[in-house]
This record gives sequence, structure tokens and C-alpha cells, in this order.
Amino acid sequence: EGEVEITKKEMTIAMLVAVVFAVGLFFVLPTLLARLVDAYIGSTILYNLVEGIIRIIILVGYIWIISNLKDVRRIFQYHGAEHKVINSYEDGKIPTMDNVKQNSTLHLRCGTNFLLIVMVVSIFVFAFLGRPPLYLRIISRILVIPFIAGISYEIIRFSGKHHKNKFLRVLMYPGLLLQKLTTREPSDDQIEVALAAFNKVMTDETA
Repeated sequence: EGEVEITKKEMTIAMLVAVVFAVGLFFVLPTLLARLVDAYIGSTILYNLVEGIIRIIILVGYIWIISNLKDVRRIFQYHGAEHKVINSYEDGKIPTMDNVKQNSTLHLRCGTNFLLIVMVVSIFVFAFLGRPPLYLRIISRILVIPFIAGISYEIIRFSGKHHKNKFLRVLMYPGLLLQKLTTREPSDDQIEVALAAFNKVMTDETA
């Protein structure tokens, strides 16, 4: 069977659907659930902490659920292969099959880490927004997502530059634990794919 090409329009629609789904699941839903205990919590800080914990539980639960799907597990193996190759390169080793196999599937700058950082940063940012009516609360949370993402990006970028710092590694440890769900030990074939992709990128950059 021939490969099915995805048009730009289809890709755009898919991305929009994914963004709406993610915002709804990880930002709107936690706000709605936290609203159920709003009347019982006097402190705004405590309320945002509760909402943040709900948000993190939803994130971890979602990842755990999809990690048990066969096709997703295979994707997570490729994810692990990618990390192994990058870890080999950043350790100063030539990314070969033997070298790559020795490396971890975990990486500080992983998108999984980024997502968890977003969840934690949102607790602090949302604390400054107070507790307006529900509809304003939802709107305000959606509007500040780019700001939260920007802060989270800088945090993960900084941690990547100082990845050997023990204190930073301790702070990032929860994200590394979460990666145990989003990465799997890859097969040799999957490592070969990751190596081919890495070599292609390096070739393009030096061209």
C-alpha cells in the first residue's frame, strides 16, 4: 500500500483539535472540578494549589492511560530511542549503536518534563489571578497559557544548560520519573531510525 499524504489543511485542523483538547483537558476541566470545592476553601493560594494538584493528577492519569495502548507504547519506544541518541551525543560520544544502547531513555529537556513544569508554574501564575467568577476564571487561565509556557520553556532551557547540577537534577526528578511512562526501551531497529534521523539533522545543519 502507498503512503497516505496529509495535506496542510488536514494537518492544521488536526493541530487545532489537539490544542483545543489539551486546553480543555488540562486547564478548563481542572478549573471546573476545583470549583466544586471553592466554597470550602477560603485561601486563594490553597485553592490554586488544589486546582494545580487536580491538573497534575489529570496529566499523569492521561499519560498512564495512553501508555497502555499498544500503538502508543511503540511511539514511546521511539521516544526512548531519540533520548538515547541525544544523550550519547551530549555526553561527547559518537552516536553508534553500541554507544547509544548504554544511555538512558530519560532526558532533562524532554517535552514530558516541560508539561509537568507547565502544570507547576501554572499554580503560581494562577495565584495572582485571584478567584473571579467561573467564566472569567476559565478565560483568564486560557489567556495566560502562552505566558506560562514561556516561563516553563526558560526553566527547562536553563536546566538543560546546567544538567550536571545536582540541585537542578533533584528539582527535575519528578519530570524524569514521569518520563518512565512516556519512554520505553527501544529495539535495535528503532535505534537505527533515531540514528538516521539524528545524522540527517546533523548533515543538514553542516550543509
